Amino acid sequence: MLLVVGLGNPPKKYLRSRHNIGYRCVDFLAAQNNWSISDRIPNALIVSGTISGQQITIAKPTTYMNDSGIAVRSLLNTLHLTPTNLVVIYDDMDLPMGKIRIRPSGGAGGHNGIHSIINNISTPDFTRVRFGIGRPRGSVNPIGHVLGDFSTTEEATATTAIEQVCTAVTTIASEGIQIAMTRNNTTGDGAD
Repeated sequence: MLLVVGLGNPPKKYLRSRHNIGYRCVDFLAAQNNWSISDRIPNALIVSGTISGQQITIAKPTTYMNDSGIAVRSLLNTLHLTPTNLVVIYDDMDLPMGKIRIRPSGGAGGHNGIHSIINNISTPDFTRVRFGIGRPRGSVNPIGHVLGDFSTTEEATATTAIEQVCTAVTTIASEGIQIAMTRNNTTGDGAD
């Protein structure tokens, strides 16, 4: 079984923000399968089903981003899973807009949601799907950047990349992380 968690902030004012791209990805994945992420368990909204023969639970933490680890720990415990079953989708300023990177483990890379998960589950060994949102331009504050909405041009790129992320998650479920990495981790942009 896979637990696929999209990170974000629950208040509606953040709905379209760059920081909520994880939420948007899991919402899209659920919609592709005619599922509704509406079952409530402590600290998360979830839906379960089968994708490519693999049992999957999709989750959106109802904690704020910086407390994502509380929700993930609760999800793993409630579903009787280990971090090896975990796939986390989140925004990453270190990747160009719309690029994705899949990794089997790693550090927090300055992302507070990932830092919280690592601290709460006591391991960095879980699959990450990083979604590039790019760095802010000029004097734009990084916090304002991640909490801000995509521009019209960025939104078009984000929509395409959301579909790529969902295809990658399906590949992880059906063929494994190595094949998903081979198909999705492009090189040559200096962001690896």
